[in-house]
Amino acid sequence: MKNGKWRLGVLLFVFVFALMALGGCGGSDNKDNPAPQAGALKKWAGTWTSLARFVTDPMMTPVYEKIAAGVAQDFTVGGIAGYFVEMFDTDFDGMRISGDSVTFLNGDKVLGSARYEQKGLAKNAMGEEFLQFQMVEGSESTPAGSAFKPSSLVKFLALSSDGPVSKDEGGKALDFLRVPVRYSGESLTEMMQGRPTWMATFGQAGVTAEDVRKELEKNLDDFIAFFSTVLRPFTAWQGTWTSSVTFLEAPEMADVYKTVAEKAAAAGKKTNTPEAVKEAFRAMLNSDFAGLKLEGNTAAFLNADGTVKETLAYTRDRIETRSFGEYSVKWTVFEAKSASAHKYLVFLPQEHHGTGPVHFHARYGDTSVEALLDTPALQLWWPTLCKEGTTAAQYAAGMLEGVDEMVGMLP
Repeated sequence: MKNGKWRLGVLLFVFVFALMALGGCGGSDNKDNPAPQAGALKKWAGTWTSLARFVTDPMMTPVYEKIAAGVAQDFTVGGIAGYFVEMFDTDFDGMRISGDSVTFLNGDKVLGSARYEQKGLAKNAMGEEFLQFQMVEGSESTPAGSAFKPSSLVKFLALSSDGPVSKDEGGKALDFLRVPVRYSGESLTEMMQGRPTWMATFGQAGVTAEDVRKELEKNLDDFIAFFSTVLRPFTAWQGTWTSSVTFLEAPEMADVYKTVAEKAAAAGKKTNTPEAVKEAFRAMLNSDFAGLKLEGNTAAFLNADGTVKETLAYTRDRIETRSFGEYSVKWTVFEAKSASAHKYLVFLPQEHHGTGPVHFHARYGDTSVEALLDTPALQLWWPTLCKEGTTAAQYAAGMLEGVDEMVGMLP
């Protein structure tokens, strides 16, 4: 596996093909599936620290400022910082690997642990090779009171196939060992194909923010090129998307409304008829456009017939974190370069659950980002954009799989 420096050099053009592959022609290329074995993870034995811990350190700001200064005016400094947060994001900031087990850490605090068995080699959409693992059924363990559940978050795990990366593409020793990582609670396929700009990386025990800052500084020119040609403002959502509100009148949704209504009535909800559920969904998913085409730094808002309603150029800004129930969600902020009812956009990362479509949640408005995220009346407004090609049947199937969550959001 050629993971040079920060895996940038050849990725400047490999990444472009990776994004195309995510549309349907790429994905998991499983092969050489070895049988489960003891010590399956021994190649990566040790304690590892997520680099996500360091990318928000204030000492990184001067590096982000230099990158922003070298990139066309499509990013604020906060937008560059936000991309690093997105690239290296992890739900735990450490791993202790031994034998066939992984203990997940938050600092020195144990979040949970599980044992894993090999599930074969696979390539992600960028062509990087990983060895995949699946949690051994019944092996997870969590301390009393821990909300961390390996089976729902890291049921599937993938680690750089050649073990920890110690050299760059030219064979020069790196300043610290690192392990590229992917994981998912959904499936092996989702793990390898999802989140196209996600590059979760763990460094050896003892790595510091200063070590990471030096690496970023050393590769400054590569990063400027990367953000200028490959990682554009909308790269993580590039493509054409269909607003889910367009599916609400489809006959396939009738069973969704009926099932949700029955469960809502049993739960004592006031919204407990199919008609009332349908109207609640309409309010929850409402958008004033039928689709969205995202490319580079532009967003084209589409009418139901596919014609363009409006096209705007955007600057990518910061990430704003908010709580939704037990979850912490990270909204990426965009600001249009001209006045519009869509002046401000906020996006959540792409996601995919069960048989439902690849989708992401968004909000838009012309007042402020804070108004979009903090206005009480908008807390249950979740416009949802589904990957181009999604059918009403596929959308309905995904909704049926998430019925309990839908019921929980109804008044």
